[in-house]
Amino acid sequence: MGDPPLELKFDDEPARFLSLVRPVLLAREVEHTLLWAILGHLVRRAAVAPSGAPTTATDPRPSPAPLLLRAERGGEVAGVAVQTPPRQLVLGEFEPGDAADVARALAARRDRRAGQTLPGVLGPNEAAAAFAQAWVEAGGAGSARPGMRQRLYQASDVLEVLGTRGRMRMARPADGPLIAAWLDAFEAEALPDETRRSERPARTSDDIAAWLDADETSGLALWETPEGPAAMAGYTGPTPSGIRISAVFTPPDKRRRGFATALVSWLSRRLLARFERVMLFTNLDNPTSNGIYRRIGYEPVRDVDAWVFEGGDALDDPRPGG
Repeated sequence: MGDPPLELKFDDEPARFLSLVRPVLLAREVEHTLLWAILGHLVRRAAVAPSGAPTTATDPRPSPAPLLLRAERGGEVAGVAVQTPPRQLVLGEFEPGDAADVARALAARRDRRAGQTLPGVLGPNEAAAAFAQAWVEAGGAGSARPGMRQRLYQASDVLEVLGTRGRMRMARPADGPLIAAWLDAFEAEALPDETRRSERPARTSDDIAAWLDADETSGLALWETPEGPAAMAGYTGPTPSGIRISAVFTPPDKRRRGFATALVSWLSRRLLARFERVMLFTNLDNPTSNGIYRRIGYEPVRDVDAWVFEGGDALDDPRPGG
């Protein structure tokens, strides 16, 4: 007998969904770092603002309901996927064949009236490619093209970088305008234009405040020189034993001086005083950053690819009651 068919299960309560998929996320904790971050954010948001309520106190836009999907085979969870519209679908650790089955099943639920679009997919390279191909073949999109190729790294011990002029400090409220400008510049470099337009709502003052309100789960550090800040790096998305560094950026006129390397080193070591491991993603098309992180102690875990969909329809609402 062959394997039982894959069955898609949907949820509309982030906390309940996280409790159901937690064993699967824990089995590959590092690989699921993005899903830990997304689900943690959704659980916290749902506690203060139900779906459809304004996103923040200063942002009147309603928060769209997320797509929370677990794929089960024979009663066992085979994979997890989450989409927070209008962003791309994020796949967990799926076998490529299972990812293709999920794409076909989702494509079969398309309904223009629902208005929930799927602009792309992000996940383990083979699974993401299988999903993208099946999605197009099933009519979910007219075409799919490769987006950013990334590599996930982790470290449990990071070398101390000495000799770089300046020091690390945490960002302060007065840094808000600079942080906003640098985050925009970071995204302009890190994300293709089409991905930015489809995935990134306009940044609000609450978004900046969240970075500046540092705690154990998120925050932003700067590398300060006598002339002023020279680089930034944030941390976010805690998992049960780790946390992820993100938004590493140096303005063009301050590059090639080791500021970002020193900042990531010092921030990583600070975080490792509280967590077992730190993680980060790099752009595979940037060999410089990949080499730097390896030299200070980061080890590759897996490659993650994005695919951008064009010419597709909307998804039917698969949540309970949808």
